[in-house]
Amino acid sequence: WDPVNNRWLTAQAYDVGVLLESANSSTWTPIQEEDLTFRLYAKEFNSQDDVELGKVNVENATDIVLNVGTDNPAGCSVSFKVTLPDGAETTIFPYEPLILSKTTGELSFSARLTTENKNLSPTIDGDIYVSVGKVLPESVYVSRAFPINGDTLNLYLECLEVGDKKVKVYCQVGTEWVEMTRQGEGTPTGDGFVEYQFTKTGLSQEQTRIKIVLEADGTERTAARNLRAVVV
Repeated sequence: WDPVNNRWLTAQAYDVGVLLESANSSTWTPIQEEDLTFRLYAKEFNSQDDVELGKVNVENATDIVLNVGTDNPAGCSVSFKVTLPDGAETTIFPYEPLILSKTTGELSFSARLTTENKNLSPTIDGDIYVSVGKVLPESVYVSRAFPINGDTLNLYLECLEVGDKKVKVYCQVGTEWVEMTRQGEGTPTGDGFVEYQFTKTGLSQEQTRIKIVLEADGTERTAARNLRAVVV
């Protein structure tokens, strides 16, 4: 590459003239029997190579994130794989959580670099980091206090429940949290969510708060959305 003329060199750039030599960079003597030549080296890459990235020991891990950047010229790609303690292999995508059942032991990470052009190769940029997380058995949301002017609180909530993990709803009665009663089988609303009505009767206070508890264990994780409350 010629940075002065901003072009690739594909042939002898000095095809006229004589090679000169000097001992003091002032007086030059021509050399008629020699000429200047260049030898260029280029790498020919394999179409596919596997690279071991390293190992990480984990305990009761449920979430793994591989933090790594790549540079992929046209026709090139990089894919990543993690081998679990039991020998099972699974694809892991950079910066995207991989959700596992509770896992303890050694995780091995590797990359597969592929190219369709033997003169081009993908690259892995900089350092590689692995983030390890453990899902909590319960996640808790507590609303702000809101006024009530009746004795019955009806709460409507879309719930995603997996296995035996449930969404539980409570309202504050005095200083205590009282679980609200779930009514009926609910109505599916899409994406696995079901809308339920939760009820608490016999209220005699000016305000209350709502608490939602989401149970989880490894890959079994609950979720909730679209919270509404009506007092009658």
